[in-house]
Amino acid sequence: MRGRNRIPEESLAAARAAVSSRVIRVPFSDCHYFDGVLGPGGYGRFSVHGRRFPAHRLAYEAAHGAIPSGPPDNVVMHTCDERSCVNPDHLVLGTQAENAADMSRKGRARHGAKHYASKYSAEVVLEVKTRLARGENGASIARELGCSAPWVHHVKSGRARRLG
Repeated sequence: MRGRNRIPEESLAAARAAVSSRVIRVPFSDCHYFDGVLGPGGYGRFSVHGRRFPAHRLAYEAAHGAIPSGPPDNVVMHTCDERSCVNPDHLVLGTQAENAADMSRKGRARHGAKHYASKYSAEVVLEVKTRLARGENGASIARELGCSAPWVHHVKSGRARRLG
């Protein structure tokens, strides 16, 4: 695990108190929602002794102890898929690869045109694939559609934009 996200052992008591003071329990939900600062991704953030930590990591470590370090890096995953949830019963350790697979399996991963870095619509990708399948030259496709020739090559080789 990255050293900057480690909660010092002497801070765990403060972390436990900090998290429990900012929890909202909603009827008919098992989630414990963090009532504090939310970061851009919707995850709670909390400061302990001047250092900021993700609230769900604080909650996990306050309930279960320090997160083991070493490769592969451990992440705290939400079984409930609520980013602001700090219920320790909803938090499990996993690797970044397991977290990404879980997100994809549950349909929360952004692929294709929904991905934040996407420049081209699914229609443009389909047009490129169709024209490549007909044997058209990648450079001429790029010129006509206003995209780069390397991107067309990436579509052709499967390194860019799989539809679906």
